[in-house]
Amino acid sequence: MPHLRIRGLEQAEVARLSETLPAALSRLTQTDESAYTTEWIPSQFFQQGKACRPTVMAEVLWFQRNEATQDAMESCIREQLMAYTQQGIAIVFIALDKRGYYRDGRHF
Repeated sequence: MPHLRIRGLEQAEVARLSETLPAALSRLTQTDESAYTTEWIPSQFFQQGKACRPTVMAEVLWFQRNEATQDAMESCIREQLMAYTQQGIAIVFIALDKRGYYRDGRHF
């Protein structure tokens, strides 16, 4: 944890991001790099019934930290995504409640 979900890029691009992004983010959160997971979500965007070029979207599922850390993470993620797209980029932080998170049957 944190868990990154990325839409609007090719699978190979997300795979390359997974090699660099966790290291950069772990320095900002003082979280071990191995705690990060990156998920590629293939998707098709539509507007008015027609397929369109996607906005690249990154969702960050995490145990919320302070706003300065969130802002630094957003900047880092956006900077790395810009290497792969000229489209718009949306980054959404989804705060998880530790009381509702279990790993392998144990409370986190």
